[in-house]
Amino acid sequence: MPKKISTVSLQLARRLDVPVLLHTGNFSVCHAGRFAEMIDANTDLSFVLAHGRPVDEVIRILKKSGNAFVDTAFMPEADIWKLIGEGLHGKILFGTDAPINEIFYPGTSTTDYIKERVEMLRAACGSSAAEILARTIYRYP
Repeated sequence: MPKKISTVSLQLARRLDVPVLLHTGNFSVCHAGRFAEMIDANTDLSFVLAHGRPVDEVIRILKKSGNAFVDTAFMPEADIWKLIGEGLHGKILFGTDAPINEIFYPGTSTTDYIKERVEMLRAACGSSAAEILARTIYRYP
């Protein structure tokens, strides 16, 4: 991320008192680890690692940084299980990335997709599911 863009974005997030949502993915340019230094240097801000990829990098960041969270938007079920197994349920925010599902799962309505994501999260998280479902990018600790 160009320094000027990131500086302006961080200043705006501070002024508006909103979290910084960072897109993570399987391409090296958006691996979660690329954001670790910025997250650690700005402890007054909250950061959400959208999609949580690669999950092992996300786990390292979540364990180290109190101001980092991850959302479940378009996250593989196995990665959610891994986060739960690492005891990180308190750092997980519910997300769907809808309506992107209409591109990847054209036969599934957005309503059905969200229902399936909720049920999958309940299966993965058990008693922690209600707590996670209550946390979103708009409502978090």
